[in-house]
Order: sequence, then structure tokens, then C-alpha cells
Amino acid sequence: MKRLISITLIISVICVLFSACSFSPFKSTDYLMKPPVFSNTDEELLNAFTLAAGESTVYCTPLGGDYKSAVIVEDVDGDRIDEAFIFYRLKSGQGTVRLNMLERIDGAWKSVSDFNGSGTSVDSVSFTDLDNDGVKEIFAGWRVGSSSAKALSIYRRNSDRHSYQEIMNEAYSVMSCGDADSDGDTEVLLINQTSTVTGSQNFANLYKYVGGKMNLTGSAKLDGNVSSYVSVKNEKIDEESPLRFYIDALKGEMLMITELVYWNDETSELVDPFVDGVTLTNVSTLRFEPIPSMDIDNDGTIDIPVQTALSEQSRESDILVSSSFYQTEWKKVASNGTDLITVQNSLISTTGGFILRLDKDSFERINVNAQNDKCWIFRSIDEGGGYTDLFSLLVIDTESWNDEMANSYTVLMQTDDYFVCAYISAAGVENGITGEKLAERFSPFNY
Repeated sequence: MKRLISITLIISVICVLFSACSFSPFKSTDYLMKPPVFSNTDEELLNAFTLAAGESTVYCTPLGGDYKSAVIVEDVDGDRIDEAFIFYRLKSGQGTVRLNMLERIDGAWKSVSDFNGSGTSVDSVSFTDLDNDGVKEIFAGWRVGSSSAKALSIYRRNSDRHSYQEIMNEAYSVMSCGDADSDGDTEVLLINQTSTVTGSQNFANLYKYVGGKMNLTGSAKLDGNVSSYVSVKNEKIDEESPLRFYIDALKGEMLMITELVYWNDETSELVDPFVDGVTLTNVSTLRFEPIPSMDIDNDGTIDIPVQTALSEQSRESDILVSSSFYQTEWKKVASNGTDLITVQNSLISTTGGFILRLDKDSFERINVNAQNDKCWIFRSIDEGGGYTDLFSLLVIDTESWNDEMANSYTVLMQTDDYFVCAYISAAGVENGITGEKLAERFSPFNY
């Protein structure tokens, strides 16, 4: 799907590459049978549920998230007494999932609330205390049929300390929670994707619990050309910085961007600094391979990969073929929340599952000779246009590996299916290139 490349580097650049500088280096099914019964208490719980919902039910297992059972037992109020939440469907119904909530009252399980959900399956379940009152709200994500459409319901316990009410029901693609405005309470961020006759309109919407319901407090326009959202993660660097939401999104099948969303205290609004207000596009974080944002240098903060296409040429018969490969720059968001600062330059092999970190200067003069997707060749070019091979990085299938290769190559990584190794030529050795120095800049890389 992606091709690895051969790279030609000026000898002086190779020397910079091996200087003393150091680098740190994404279906469950419903069950007609009862869930497993682990104790008498569990059986009492299921009997109480059957008494409330009837015998003709189907348990519905969440398709994602941390909870993998249709029967979830959780202490939502911290009193060391569990509450129970059971997702099910009536065999005689239209396929819509329901949620039954049970509590222990006077030592016995009792159904206290029952809700009709907003989907034909359960996407995920989570628990979050929105207003810091010591009682967690219940988050139920629903999926509608086989489509990608999802809806979020939030349930809050009533003042009687037993029954529940639904305080939110909104469509979303991905979601996250956090104290976005630094007031001590938790807000909910929903990413919404809406198709219209003029195109897609995508928004990040921030909701806050006020006055017994979830209220929309801020909205930011996102890139309108996104085909789907992959994930959202957040971080707070320090007390002065706002909570930042990093939203990885696909544009088509391969292109990816990261939207940055946060609450601006000065303007009291939700913002995305990387989206052009006129074109509604984000080109600041564009890459040509679907590599997610992550902490690449292990400093505790998220880095965004941004790729630049580097030209390569090869000659097939008498035809000069041109294509591209990509330099990946890992960028950190500056303290002002708008600028991106490069913290690492790299080449990434998706076939071999590794990353090679390079100095910035290594990319200033690169000539590329196309090879197959399992071979990178680094070459020096002389003034007359000739070249000298210095070293290669190779992906060799396990069945092709032999003792001669083991004696000639430096193994950098080994899997069950292949070896990743380096071959260093005599000219490379003369220029100070060693397997140890390559290993310092080489790491496994999977995403």
C-alpha cells in the first residue's frame, strides 16, 4: 500500500546524521443466554432484572469501550455499594436497545429505572462525575444499525438517590470529557459530522451540566473535508495552559489531520487554530499516511506528525518514473496554542514497522532512487553526478534469511515474519557509519 524508498544523501549530511547528537525516540455479539453467574449476589441481580424486564430479553454487549459485558456493576456514588446497569433488547421489540438500572435497597436488588436507548446496539459505556458532587453520571453511546451514526445519552441520578433521568441525548462521531474551562467541573466534547447539500459541516461542541441539563457552551468549526474521525485524546500541560483536545481525522482513505480544540478564556469561546476560517480546511497538520498523534519523544506531551512529500525518481526501461515518499516531522503545540514546533524529523517504514530518526539537516539535500518497498539505500553524490552506496536498510522475510546474511548484516529488529537489518558498505565504514550508530536512531514503530 505504501512504498518504502531509497534515499541519496550528501556525504557531509551523512556525517551530520551520525554526529554525537542524541534523540528520544488502532463484533461483539448479543447473547441469547444469561451472562455468567459468578456468585449468589449476581444471580439475585439477574433475577431482579428478569422480574422487571420479563423473560423474553436479549442481552446486548457493548461493541467498544472498557466495559465488555451487558451487565455492568459499578459503585457510582462511592458508598462501597454497587449499582447495576443492564443493556438488553426485547425479543418482541423493534431491535432498539434498552437500559435497566438496579440498586440495592434494604439489602435486595431492585430495578429503579428503565430507558429506551437511541440505537440498535451499544457502542460504549463509561462513568464520569460531571459536577464534582461525588456521584458519577452514566454515559451510554448508541449505534444505529450498520451505519457509523452514533448518539450519546447521559443519565444522572435523581435527588431520591435511587432513580435516574436522561439529561442529554446528542449525535456524535467521537467524544471526550475534561475540565475544559478550568472551573473544577467536567465538560463533554462531542465531534459532530453533518452532511448537507453543499457538503459536510463538522463541529466540535462543548457541553456543560447547568440547571439540571447539559447545555451547549461553545462550538468550533472543523475541517469540512473529513471523511471520518478516528480518535480524540486530551492533555493539560500545566495550570496556566487550557485543556487541549487532539482529534485525529481521516480525509479519504489515507490522508490524516489532527484538529486542535480548546477553550479560550480570553474570548470565552471554543477554538480550533488550525482551521482556515474561510476555506474550513486544516493543512497545518496534514500527512499522507494515517499516522495518529502521539508522544513520540516520551516527554509526556502529545506530538502531531506532519508530512512533506519528497520527490523520488527511478528509470524503468527508457521511461523516467517519478513518485513520492514522505519526511515526517513531529510537531509540538507551542504555549501560545497556535504555533507548531518541530521536535523530531523521521522516516517511517509501514512495511517494516520501524522509524528512522534524522537530523533536520539530513533532509536539506536528498536525491532519491526508487527501490522496492523493502529496501532503503543511502547514497552519497559526487560533484560529477556519480554516487556511492553507503548503507542500506533492508526488510528480509524469515524464510529467505540465511547464515551468510547473518554474517554480513547488522540486525536491528526481528519479528516472526521478517528481519530488519542494515548493510554498511566499505565506503560507509570509511565515513564513520556503524551498526551501533544506526541502532541509536532506529526504533520499532506500529500504530
